Amino acid sequence: SIKGAGEDPWDSVDNKYQVGQIVKGKVRRCASFGAFVELEPGVEGLVHISEMSYTRRVLKPEEIVSQGEIVKVMIKEVDHENRRISLSLKDLEGDPWADILEQYKEGQTVQGRLERKEHYGYIVSLAPGLAGLIPKSVLERSPEAPELEKCKKGDLISVMIREINQPEKKITLQPSSGVERSDWKSYGSEKVSFGSLGDKLREALHKKNDS
Repeated sequence: SIKGAGEDPWDSVDNKYQVGQIVKGKVRRCASFGAFVELEPGVEGLVHISEMSYTRRVLKPEEIVSQGEIVKVMIKEVDHENRRISLSLKDLEGDPWADILEQYKEGQTVQGRLERKEHYGYIVSLAPGLAGLIPKSVLERSPEAPELEKCKKGDLISVMIREINQPEKKITLQPSSGVERSDWKSYGSEKVSFGSLGDKLREALHKKNDS
């Protein structure tokens, strides 16, 4: 199909496309493993399904893109020899784990949404793309366990950050209001403690929104 060497658009690919560059392209087709994006006539790149989103677990590319759509992508790799260009959608979104230690501290109490209940514990979403785990062993010891049992997916719950493991992208949580509750009883000033807990949560949420 290539009439003359001069007409092959891949000849100028190395000059035109560099790693880290942001370009626009048209989604030509979706496969189970990703989406093919045309950068120019005759030159297509692949956004692998793992490069679609930091904040969502993507099961099929159609959840993020549709055929014919114009998308902005970042170039991950240019392999001239094999005529392959690897593209990323999620690198434009930013990695929420990159500045996790500026956003959250161990021992901090925050609000999260219950994402799902697994046999090994509860998954709690703290922000788009950031989820932590309340391990089953922690749940079993928590005075909050019966109340959390009643919680449904999407419910807001109060949690304390036990540990942040940035390299492995893991956050370990524990239910936090149990501690506050026992304090109320011992001080007998329920309203005051509740107010300060509310303020702490608001503070934590503001901090998150400001950054």
